[in-house]
Amino acid sequence: KYVDSNEPQWIPVTERLPEEEGFYLVTLGYKHGAETNIRYFKIENGESYWSVWGNENITAWMPKPEPYKEVTE
Repeated sequence: KYVDSNEPQWIPVTERLPEEEGFYLVTLGYKHGAETNIRYFKIENGESYWSVWGNENITAWMPKPEPYKEVTE
């Protein structure tokens, strides 16, 4: 399978967490499937955690892509 190295890749939370605070794309795992959403990752007093609501199960994350920029020629 070809993977474009310039394209962001999903990183499982079991592999590693983000190194900086900020908003990230996350995959939320549920019993009957998954969805993509945006959540905030926080580092406070040496502890790191996701700001989540309820029983969300974050399984993977990736940096947000850069905004769209129109190409003019």
